[in-house]
Amino acid sequence: MIEYETPYGEFVLKRFFSEENESLQAWDSADLYVLRYLNEHYRVEGKRVLVVNDLFGAITIPMLNAGASCFSVSDSYISRNSYIANCRNNAISRDKHFFIEETQPFPQNVDVVLMKIPKSLAHLKEQLERIKLVVNSNALIIAADKTKNIHTSTIALFEKIVGATQTSLAWKKSRLILSENQILGAETSSGDVEKLYLEQLNLDGDCLSSDGFTKDSYELDRWSLILRSRSSVFSRKKLDQGTALLLQHMAVGNGSECIIDLACGNGVVGLVAKKLNKNAHLMFVDESYMAVESAKENYLSNFNDDKAEFIVDDCLSSMKFQFGARNRIDRIFCNPPFHQQKSMGKYTAHRMFHHAFEVLGTKGELWVVANRHLGYHAILKQRFGHCETVASNSKFVVLRSTKR
Repeated sequence: MIEYETPYGEFVLKRFFSEENESLQAWDSADLYVLRYLNEHYRVEGKRVLVVNDLFGAITIPMLNAGASCFSVSDSYISRNSYIANCRNNAISRDKHFFIEETQPFPQNVDVVLMKIPKSLAHLKEQLERIKLVVNSNALIIAADKTKNIHTSTIALFEKIVGATQTSLAWKKSRLILSENQILGAETSSGDVEKLYLEQLNLDGDCLSSDGFTKDSYELDRWSLILRSRSSVFSRKKLDQGTALLLQHMAVGNGSECIIDLACGNGVVGLVAKKLNKNAHLMFVDESYMAVESAKENYLSNFNDDKAEFIVDDCLSSMKFQFGARNRIDRIFCNPPFHQQKSMGKYTAHRMFHHAFEVLGTKGELWVVANRHLGYHAILKQRFGHCETVASNSKFVVLRSTKR
């Protein structure tokens, strides 16, 4: 194994749920740049450190080893499992590490914030707004990413929400964003902070829910549906082209069948399936806490029943044991991701297909919509023995495989 050498010690980190011959490391130069800068400018021992969007613990684990009280916040269930496993592999006691789902409250009185910049500008905006409410008045805030991913709009958002901001020199194709904290801090009353929070949520297309999360929405007239999405959810402002093609051609039964919307996002596919079959029991599954929460809110706002479950999972890892013996799933619809944050790959989709085969009952169907160039028909044919093309256009294809 390759050792991860940092100013705070050497560790063994693994990218979890990737191919055995995966060449990507569980850390990048942006992780190391954060740690190097922090070690040169600040003593973290005994400090309350909030780490945001740390995929595999590459920042959090060195902070724990340095004696910080460290909290790792992420929207990813896979990140959670990876972080916990890497803590265990590096002999970090369970009572020392704390993972916080992004849909849950952030810890208070934070001294240091270390952030990997998320893909979505709206997601970054929401995270900065939330961070602003929990940091101490003299908190140190450092964000990092590859230089190519840090744009003028990224820096402008830090300046607007946090305060005066500068960027570091590039190092190994990565760069830091360093913000001077102009947040009111602990001396400000909670009412004043909330007022300031509401005043600054004014980007076009954003709205604020009663629980403090920004959301976007769009309407599907044909299905009489209004879809709302948390800031990190895929295609949050409009229906993506691949899902639109799937919705045109998807078919369900009319009995009390069990349907999974896998990689559900805001739940649009499962909601349409429910519109097509009022008797169906729906299961919305995603590895994003925000996605599952969005799907739950959308379901409850459109259907007044208890025939739905909302599950945060790595593909169908937990369900394949729950349903393996009974095989009671009738249909699975899936628009699989082909990336993990900013890393591209097909492995997650392949795991979804294998898990789907395990939980489907006899004659159960897996429907997949994907970019044509990904060639998913080959892996589906290998696993199910056949694969049918239901529909296609110049960019996307809808595939169906039946368990026999």
